Amino acid sequence: MTIAVCFARTAERDILNESIWWRTNRPANPELFDEDLARAVALLRTFPDAGERARTRRYKRARVIVLTETGHLLVYRRETKARVRVLALFGSKKTETRP
Repeated sequence: MTIAVCFARTAERDILNESIWWRTNRPANPELFDEDLARAVALLRTFPDAGERARTRRYKRARVIVLTETGHLLVYRRETKARVRVLALFGSKKTETRP
């Protein structure tokens, strides 16, 4: 079964801003962030419980996937058996506290 992946407004905004920043500031590989995000979304469509559980109260019942090429963290929650909602995008796991 393929799972629908939808995005919270704040996640959409953060993803758009990061995509724009990446295309502007990473001329050697401007598409890397978009490609990395697409791989993570494809994984969620097939394996919605792939990420590890979030460690904070703010994201109770949420999971986190690391975008392997860029190090960004994608926080999501499985809303139903057929739908996952991406809640947030965080910067590199090396520079920010994990959710």
